[in-house]
Amino acid sequence: MKTPVLFFAAGLTASLAATSAASAGVPTRSFLAEHQWQSRLLVINAESFDNQLIGRQKALLAEQAAALCDRQLRLLVISDQAVRFEGAAVNLSPLALRQHFQLRGPSVVLVGKDGGVKLRTAAAVPAEELFRLIDSMSMRQAEMRFDGSNC
Repeated sequence: MKTPVLFFAAGLTASLAATSAASAGVPTRSFLAEHQWQSRLLVINAESFDNQLIGRQKALLAEQAAALCDRQLRLLVISDQAVRFEGAAVNLSPLALRQHFQLRGPSVVLVGKDGGVKLRTAAAVPAEELFRLIDSMSMRQAEMRFDGSNC
């Protein structure tokens, strides 16, 4: 983590704000680091948890628990008020996550195990389309050859 450079001209208030903003990102980075190389993330960004995009995406995935588990795909939902991971509230900053994934407006983002964005769209994505994309990835191809599913 970079230490904020303090300029006397900027004043103490600016340096305190920079320090607070930098430390607020630490839990987000830790959370993402925990999941990197372990799972894929489907990030849904909306203003509120009752947004149509969230409901539609969840409905498209509702009957796919085994396929989601097999592909190690986890759901991260960001609203203006809070963040939910796999349906449970987590202590992460919606702003920090939006900045990290460069989210603007309602969106669905597929994040690979390497942490890279593999798909970005403003609409809900059918499960079959997500699975086809994931199954085409080289890491997933290796997983399928190994067939070490824990589901």
